[in-house]
Parts: sequence; structure tokens; C-alpha cells
Amino acid sequence: MREVETLVYQRLIADTGSGSVVGLLGNASRIMHGQQQVIPSAPSLTFSVASAVKGQVPRLTREVFVTFQIYSDAYPEIADRISRLFDNHSHNLALISGGNLQVGGCSSVFDFEGPDAFDESLEVQRKDLRFRFFVVPKARDPI
Repeated sequence: MREVETLVYQRLIADTGSGSVVGLLGNASRIMHGQQQVIPSAPSLTFSVASAVKGQVPRLTREVFVTFQIYSDAYPEIADRISRLFDNHSHNLALISGGNLQVGGCSSVFDFEGPDAFDESLEVQRKDLRFRFFVVPKARDPI
């Protein structure tokens, strides 16, 4: 769901100041979608939708799993800040540029944290986090 990705990106780049994701990474250009054809430089953060499945009420909800990949020696601080931004949060749909066409409501919770790792190519620590986004689609006009 592209609109969920937009929500995630806008929330990340809006987090500025002391102790923020942008502050810990250096600047907002270090936050990228995982499918971009760019090799990240350390420190950086990538995110991508891992899956989007039917929710508990199949016709009325969807569950979207978003994975964050942190490439930084300061990954504990960045992981903590991402958790503060996305765990148990109801999202402001006004962040979707161009207006939300598909999403009627969205909230997210922490789902999974991967093991501590080391990225050999970037020569930096790596950490993966996954969050579950509960999406209520907008009602559609009947035909």
C-alpha cells in the first residue's frame, strides 16, 4: 500500500531535532525506500513493505507489515526512536501528500526485532525492525 509507505516516510523525515531519527542519521536524505536503486551509505535507514494481508475482518481491514533496516553503529538509539514514532500510534492521514484515496484510518504497533548484525559491505552495525500497520480502507462508492 503506497499510502502507508508515504505515511511512514513523512513521519520519519518530520522527526527532526535533538535525539530524532533525522538528527541521529545526519540528514533526511539518509532515509530511503528499500527498493531504491541506491546503495545506502552509513549511517542510513531503509524501509519497505514486507507484506499486506487481509486483517481480522477481511473485507474491512488490512494488515501491512513495514520493515526498517538500520545501518548505523548508533542503531540502539535509532531503533528506540523508531519505536517511539510507530509503536501504538494512530497516524495522521494529512501526512499523505495529494490526499488519502485508499486509507480511511491507520494505526501501528511493534511486531518484531531482528538480531544484532554487521553489514560487511558497509562495515557497520545493522538492525532490522518490523511494525504492523492496521489499515481501514476508505469506503468506496457503489457502482
